[in-house]
Amino acid sequence: MRTEAARRRCVGLDLLKALAAAGIVLHHYQQMAGVGFSGVNFFVAPDLFQTEYVFGWLTILFFMISGFLAAQQQMQQTTVRSVPAQIWHKCLRLYPMAMLACSLKSFGIAWPLLSVQAGLCEGYIPFFLGVVLAKVAPYIPRRAKYAALALPLVCLAAICGPFPGDWVENQWWMQAFMIYPPLVLTAATWKDHGTAFDRAVNFLGQSSFAVYLWHCPLYSAWVLVQRLLGVQPTGTRWEMLLFLLAVELLGAVLFTLVEKPLAQYSRRWEWDKLKIVDLV
Repeated sequence: MRTEAARRRCVGLDLLKALAAAGIVLHHYQQMAGVGFSGVNFFVAPDLFQTEYVFGWLTILFFMISGFLAAQQQMQQTTVRSVPAQIWHKCLRLYPMAMLACSLKSFGIAWPLLSVQAGLCEGYIPFFLGVVLAKVAPYIPRRAKYAALALPLVCLAAICGPFPGDWVENQWWMQAFMIYPPLVLTAATWKDHGTAFDRAVNFLGQSSFAVYLWHCPLYSAWVLVQRLLGVQPTGTRWEMLLFLLAVELLGAVLFTLVEKPLAQYSRRWEWDKLKIVDLV
């Protein structure tokens, strides 16, 4: 039987996941609003193969943590589920909210972990890598996990420094295989100790899925409300931060009032409760 300590949430992973979701929101805000700032930008066109950190690829970190948490949850269960049951459980967990959110988007927008369009399948590999990391994490000494943090520092120095070249500019593989795995392994060692800060971070991590799913539809609503009120968008950093705060608040509401009830309702359709009704 698993100990209570093993069942505690990873505050570090929840914090990383919440920060990744916030970074993705800021990236898409600048992209959809078509604004740029002096200094740090979360979106710079063209958003590919540039010698600066690409915040849009924080989706790699988001899905990697999702895969890690999914595998960790499965390993902590006293009853081992079959592979079809595990996949079906995740479908019930993810897609009701995804279908609601994506129904508000225009046709052709990728669904998380569903799109087969070229260039929009980055979620599959990081999710699988997260599962692998969760499986091997117990066999890696903690000191080795901390020491591995030197690798992301070296990579970020190469990305942001004067080192031109395709191996630097193609950040996808660098982020997926060199920067984020050490961060995830180290963050997983930060467990929940029941403090108010830990509970707040846990909630932000849990609601980050709603933030990730709903921020694009909410941006459309944001623009519509501004037009109805006759407000001229300023396109400033303050407006971008205000939008992020609005998305975080609405994400928390949607997580509490929509996602959790849907997850509770979907339990009646779990794999072990399904009955054969038609033998082919």
